[in-house]
This record gives sequence, structure tokens and C-alpha cells, in this order.
Amino acid sequence: MRVPHRLWLAARTSMKPSLALSRGLTMGAFVLLALILAEAHQEDPKTAYRAQPYSGPGYRSGAASGGHSLQGGSQLAGPSFDSVGVTLRSWVTLPELGTGISSGNDCWGYTSPSGREYAIMGTSEGTSVVEITDPGLPVVFPMIPGPTSLWRDVKTYDSYAYSVSEGGGGIQVIDLSNVDNGQATLATSILTPTSTTEATHNVFIDEDAGFLYRTGGGSHGLRIYSLANPAQPTFVGSWDDRYVHDVQVVTYTSGPYAGMQVAFACSGLNGGNVDTGLDILDVTNKTNITTLGQVIYPAGEYSHQAWLSPDRQYLYLNDELDEENLGVPTKTFVFDVSDLTAPFLAGDFTNGNPAVGHNLYAHGNLIFEANYRSGLRIFDAQDPLAAVEIGYFDTYPTSDSAQFNGLWSVYPFFPSGRVIGSDLERGLFVWDIDDPDLSFDYPAGRPAQIDPQGGTSLLVEITPAAGVTLDQASPTLWVDTGTGFSASPMTSTGATTFEAIFPAADCGSVVDWYVSAETVAGSLLSNPLPAPSTSFECEASLGETEVSSDAMEQDLGWTAGVAGDT
Repeated sequence: MRVPHRLWLAARTSMKPSLALSRGLTMGAFVLLALILAEAHQEDPKTAYRAQPYSGPGYRSGAASGGHSLQGGSQLAGPSFDSVGVTLRSWVTLPELGTGISSGNDCWGYTSPSGREYAIMGTSEGTSVVEITDPGLPVVFPMIPGPTSLWRDVKTYDSYAYSVSEGGGGIQVIDLSNVDNGQATLATSILTPTSTTEATHNVFIDEDAGFLYRTGGGSHGLRIYSLANPAQPTFVGSWDDRYVHDVQVVTYTSGPYAGMQVAFACSGLNGGNVDTGLDILDVTNKTNITTLGQVIYPAGEYSHQAWLSPDRQYLYLNDELDEENLGVPTKTFVFDVSDLTAPFLAGDFTNGNPAVGHNLYAHGNLIFEANYRSGLRIFDAQDPLAAVEIGYFDTYPTSDSAQFNGLWSVYPFFPSGRVIGSDLERGLFVWDIDDPDLSFDYPAGRPAQIDPQGGTSLLVEITPAAGVTLDQASPTLWVDTGTGFSASPMTSTGATTFEAIFPAADCGSVVDWYVSAETVAGSLLSNPLPAPSTSFECEASLGETEVSSDAMEQDLGWTAGVAGDT
């Protein structure tokens, strides 16, 4: 059953001030704060925004009674979560995950050989496993305790989960072999090598090659373990040229890099704060790791986490501090990594929201981002350099400001298509992603340039979802040539195709535009989704003409002077 959603056409602004450290903190909380400050990578801002965990009821869509009930869209009787294109199936609060939990952190997923699905979420006190095979009736397992820490990360391989934290403890190896019978137990903890800190910031597993990578922890880069015996990871090498905050490692099976294991590392010096950027490493030989390429990108504040596009031609990267430090809206950097030895920043995209970008994952044509106070954000990346937001679920309903509360991470890789998210204050969310009522495509592409005298044609294909009917008179092109958006009705050229004509604009000016359409049931949708706060751009020009070219290989007699000199 489809659930109606309310579409917001403007970016929301913060509706309450920053949380002060003194608010609601006990002496015990101050002690915990001191501990986590000592654990973090340098200048990590999360510690300054800690708030008390939500302690009210959660939600189960499959429950006959109890918890919150839906009241239109994804509205709950308690906190009200705005959403578009996302249906909440269940919400497991932090107190439900275990006793004494003060905050949540990362999450991952596991699918057992029988096909049953499990969410695995890190908290301040340990690692929680929740069965979500029936997403409306999640089953919470007893929490597996670990060192107390604000930072915990977990990944899975074979029938094991591997949990690490900034609080130490090395690698906790969690046995999932009997998870279908309700058992997830701590098998062992790997503390080797003893010459390095037991603390770790993140963990990643190259499942194709069978290697585990610990990142961060003190000033570390990568510490690498063989999973030839998954129950007993064995240390095989390290790379400490630069601090690594997070990493994705893949094994190439075709093309010029076939057989090569490659790490895409979010890295920097001084705990990642200096020369922050992207390192691409050949990690095939664990005792002789080499750098293939590096990008220290402009306006970089802190290279946090990144993920490859499915075709491995592009890498999407979140910088955790640029929104707060530079006052820019949520920005996702896009790197061209088709040539591993010559990567470059190809562009970026934004939804215009002020929240901080944190963790993201690309799956199919979609990018799923956990952006702290703006919650889950979903982007259509059919055009990798111009991804468009198509859905969201805001887990922090009172503010979208550039502060460090709300959704920490997201996991979109379950075979069922289900998506989970882990929230610092509110716990675990389980979602279904809806097919949009209307989808927009541009058969001839989106124009980079339009004729300044007007007349440039735009073709749009607007496809309704099953059971949805498009209002044929509603498709509209909205154009801003400098005086605000004005509407241009579109003309039908087929069952689902429409044409509009751009008006005249000053030559050389930047023209903003977007498209909207409505269903007969009254659902208004725009492309891009947050329009008009975010829109597409093109230039009013007839193109570029090269007047002169000089390769500087020989003296052509150029002289320096001021325009107008005689």
C-alpha cells in the first residue's frame, strides 16, 4: 500500500539553538565526555553536540497496538518525521537496544544463508543485532558489550561480524552462525599487533579478496588482516604514511586493473585535518603498499567517507566539516577515478540543505546519504555529476542546522531492498523505499547552454508509478532569468513526453530552472526534488569561440600592457 507524503518545496531552517554541553548533563555524563574526547581523532566535533537519548516509545508497523501509530505519511504520534518516498516500518529506540546506552553510531547489515535479514548497530556500550526479516516486527537480540565509546563500527564476512571502536578492544569477532536461532555471541577479540593501539575508528572488509582493514585509531592509517580463517583474523601488514579515517577496498576482476586490490582512502595528516583528501593505494601486496594516485581537493576541511559508483568510474565523498566551517550547504564531492593513477575532482552536487554530510553508499543508480540533522537523503545518480534528490526521511525533525546530531549512517544493500539507518539519539530505523509517484527523465539530456534569444527546446519524459495517473495539463517548466521563477506550461508530444521552450535571457547569464508535475490525486512533485530551493543551471550563450591560442612553445611577440594603451 502506498502512503501519501508531503512534499516540501523549500529547504528548512534551524528552529532551535545549538545544544549546550551543560544542558541536562550529569557528572557521569561529563566523565563520559572526557573519555570520548580522549578517544577521538583530533578536533572531532561530535563531542560538542551530545544530547540525551530519546526515551519515549518506538514504532512497529506490524504491531496490533503499542508504540506510535502512523497519522498520514510517516507522521507519528510522538516525534513527527517528515518524509518523501520513504515508508517507516519500524523504529527501535536506544533503550530498546540495551541498557545504559547514551548514543548510537554506525550500522551494517547481514543476510543469513536462509535469506533472513539482520541489522547490526553500534552504540556507546556495545553492538546490537536486530532481526528485520519482518520489518514491522523487529526482534532485538541481547547487546554484545564492548568498550564504552561514542565511535563504533562493524562489518560482516562469512558468518561473522567484526566490531571495532575508539575505546579500544581491538577487533571483536561476533559469531553469527546460529543467528537464525536467536544467537549472536562474542567469539574472541583480536588484540594483535600489540605494538599498536587497540583503538580503531572504522573497519572495512574486501569480501572478494578476504581481507579486513582497520582504519584510524591514534594516528594510524591501515592495519590489515587476512580472513582466511574468518574466526581468527591474522595481521598481515600496515600502511601509516597518512592517517586514514575511512576506506573502501575493492578487487578488480576485469579491465586494466584486473587482479589488483585497491584502497580508496579518506586520508590526511595530523589526524586527517591537514592536506585532507583522497589516496588511492595498491594494497595487493600487503607488505609493499604503493600509492597509485592522490587528490588534495580545494576547499577541503575533513575527508570523512567515500563510496564508489557501481561501475567504479566515480567516487562520491563526504567532507564532514565543510558545511559547518565554510557555511556551504550539504555538499557531495564527485571524483573521476577511471584512471587510478590520475584521479581528479570532477564536480560536486548539493540538495541545498544546511545539514552536515556524513556517511553515504551508492547502490544501483541511487546514492543513500546519512546527513546528521537532515536524516536519510536519497539521490538519483543516473548522471553521476549531477545527482538529484528524490526522497528523504528526516530523523531529527526540529532542525537541519550544520550540527552533529541525528542520523549517523545508513545501509542499503539488503536483498529485499530494505534500508536501515542508525541515529545518535533515536536508535535504529527500518525503511522501505517507495517508487516515486512520478519519475522524470530527459531523453535529449539537460541543456548546459540555451539560446539567449529564446527558443531552446527541453524534452521531458514524466512516467507515473503503477496505479498513479499524471495530470496531463500539469507539467510545467519553471525558469529564473534573474527576476524570479516564472512558469511555462509544457506541451504533450506523446503519452508521457512533454516539451517546453526556454525564454530569452541576457547573454552570458546563468539561468536556473526546474520542472514540476502533478498527479490527478493532487500529489505535486518537482525535479530536482527540493525545488525551487535547489534547481538546475544552464548558461545563456551560443557557445565559445577561440579567438587565439598560444602553446608558449615559441615567442609570438606578445607584450604586456593595459587595455586602451597606444
